[in-house]
Amino acid sequence: MFTICKASSDICRIRLDFTTFSIAGPSVGTTSITAPIPDGNGGILGDCLTDSFSLTSPGSQASPVICGFNTGQHMIVDASALCHKATFDFSGTGTTRQFDIKVTQYVCGDERGGPDGCLQYFTGNVGTVASFNFPTSSAAVTSTVLK
Repeated sequence: MFTICKASSDICRIRLDFTTFSIAGPSVGTTSITAPIPDGNGGILGDCLTDSFSLTSPGSQASPVICGFNTGQHMIVDASALCHKATFDFSGTGTTRQFDIKVTQYVCGDERGGPDGCLQYFTGNVGTVASFNFPTSSAAVTSTVLK
């Protein structure tokens, strides 16, 4: 666990840039479920079962729980008067884990921090937007609903 505290009282947004981020990935594969879906979801596909990472944002929306490949991704949370906890949970063996995370704090009103409550903020005209947990070259995860 790493603790991230505001550098000054005029900090409103905290951004994490995942320069390198590769831990055990989420549950992948295909799934077949029978309609109606009893719990409203398709099972554990995409869930982080072995390793995970999350960032608290006391008093605001915390980050989602992520895992797998997130190199090049970023997330932004609203800064809290309380310190934030960046937490890794590693379990299991046989996984090579690497992470290098750059933390940037934005003063209130700095547009580069994005709007309040916004988890990701992009300013470019071109690029790739990807889902957390999966490499951009990853094949699609398919799902079939049986009736």
